[in-house]
Amino acid sequence: LIASQGLGREALSTTYQVVADNDRLLSIRLDTVIAMGGSNSFSKIYHLDKVLNQEITLSSLFASGFDYASVIDANIKQQMRDRMAQDDSLYYFIDDEEGIEFSGIKREQNFYIDSQGQLALVFDKYEAAPGYMGIVEFAIPTQVLKDGLSEEGLTLLSQ
Repeated sequence: LIASQGLGREALSTTYQVVADNDRLLSIRLDTVIAMGGSNSFSKIYHLDKVLNQEITLSSLFASGFDYASVIDANIKQQMRDRMAQDDSLYYFIDDEEGIEFSGIKREQNFYIDSQGQLALVFDKYEAAPGYMGIVEFAIPTQVLKDGLSEEGLTLLSQ
C-alpha cells in the first residue's frame, strides 16, 4: 500500500508490512514518510491476539505493578552508549551536553516481537536520535524482562 499526494510542495507515502502472523499473534506495521522540504518518518504497529480476539498493548505484556518502562529505558540507554562506542557515525539523545535527552519510552510505545522472540521497541524519526538516523529500533533481551512478564507476555515472547 503506497499512498502519495504530490502538489510540488509535499508528498506522503505509507507502506505496510506483516511483522508477525502465527497461531497466536498478528502484527501489522505501517510506516509513513511525510516530505515537505524536509521529511518526517513514523511508524504505527498494531497487534491482535488471535486466541483472545483482542488488541495487544505494551503494558499487557507485563504483570500489573511491574515498572517495565524503567527496566526497558535502562536497557535502551545502555544499548545507545554501546552503539555509539562501536560506531562514530551513530548518535543518540543521551548524555548530551546541550540538554537534549532521551526521555524514555511512552506508556504505549510502538513495539513488535522480533524473529528471535525479543521485544523490539520502535522510535520515530527525531524521537531518540537526530533525523539523519531515521526510525531507530532496540531489541530488549527477554532475559532482562522475564521477571515482569505477564502470562500473555511470556506466551507471546516464547513463540
